[in-house]
Amino acid sequence: MAAVRVDPKAMTVTAQAGIRTGNLYYEIFRAGRAAGGRNLTCLGGTYPQIGFGGILAAGGYGDLSRKYGLLSDSLISATVVDAKGRLLEASEKLNPDLLFALKGGGGGTYGIVVEATVRLLEIPVVTVARIKYANLEKAVQLFDRYQRWAPGAPAELTFGFNLKPDKIDINMQYLGPKKELDRLLKDESGLILPGALYEAAECDIQGYRGWAIESSVVPAGPKGGWKTASNLPLPPYCSPPEATRVPQRVRPGGPLAFMSEAAQYRSALFKTPIPISGVEALKEAFSAPTIRAWRQMSCRVLGPGVTKVPPAASAFGHREARLMCEWGVSFGMRRTAAQQPAAVTAPIWAWFERTRGVVAALSEARAEYNGWINRFDRVENYFGTNYPRLQQIKKKYDPDNVFFNSLSVKPARR
Repeated sequence: MAAVRVDPKAMTVTAQAGIRTGNLYYEIFRAGRAAGGRNLTCLGGTYPQIGFGGILAAGGYGDLSRKYGLLSDSLISATVVDAKGRLLEASEKLNPDLLFALKGGGGGTYGIVVEATVRLLEIPVVTVARIKYANLEKAVQLFDRYQRWAPGAPAELTFGFNLKPDKIDINMQYLGPKKELDRLLKDESGLILPGALYEAAECDIQGYRGWAIESSVVPAGPKGGWKTASNLPLPPYCSPPEATRVPQRVRPGGPLAFMSEAAQYRSALFKTPIPISGVEALKEAFSAPTIRAWRQMSCRVLGPGVTKVPPAASAFGHREARLMCEWGVSFGMRRTAAQQPAAVTAPIWAWFERTRGVVAALSEARAEYNGWINRFDRVENYFGTNYPRLQQIKKKYDPDNVFFNSLSVKPARR
């Protein structure tokens, strides 16, 4: 379930649902280079171990989405095994309602996606960059500037604002030369204040893909643990093409077998700017010294590539959101929360509940991102006004709910 067929002439790729996206990016890039040195890729996320079928089912927001939309927006067709064992094609001409559901309508729900065809992109140059602050002294000012300036920034610029207990990281990707990004950030953004460390470098698309992975979190070795951007060479660099590759299967003792993390993450969407008092409350929550645990809130802006698509065109909900944030806490690597002493987990859970209340008071009550699922979520919150339509599609293709999980769409009763 990991085969790939790249067609540089037609600018499409057909991939089986089980391939990990890091391997998919590598195969596309390699095919593009063989076809006249072209820098080809497809839409998708950052983490290379995520499956192609899974991120497609979530919608697939990634670092190219502000310009080009979601991965699911580029979906042309898919081959699906339904609950009756039939092999169906979903496209604009055949089973278009099923195609709609596959565009961000949740995984493990409507059938087994065997393979899917999506459009390719050619990206000549990407400038990777980051702004770092070693403390939270300017956190409120910076976040407020970010949430007000970023939504209107050029679509070529994608960046995430990462609030941590003791520092701020703003990672960026710009679809253009470094000199343009330098001017934009220094003259217009208001994000480079005294005390900031700013660094940037030009890459090809695959070199950027590898940097994006390594500048967030990557495995520190076969025995587990993580290293973060603070451990990597400065300034930003371009990774070799193979940097996105990961083992396709999780083998006992293999690298991916050690990438387990006991953590709780939740998503939050904001349609309007967070008031200063709310930003101050978030800063206080994430800098609280009462627990010794990794925690972070990472926010992104959707951009015109996402918002220009009508909500009724796909199952992905909440295209009108101003900010899409993921926040959470890690209990540690390679041990579940249940395996750790109560003295360790109790204050972490208490912090999580307090912070959940802070975020809930500020964000949209019925809006969450399907790509960052959590057992506390309500499935209808992922899809907004599209949920009733998805229930009808579920009823048509799987009325007996053969394909289900705790956060999948349930078939309509009538």
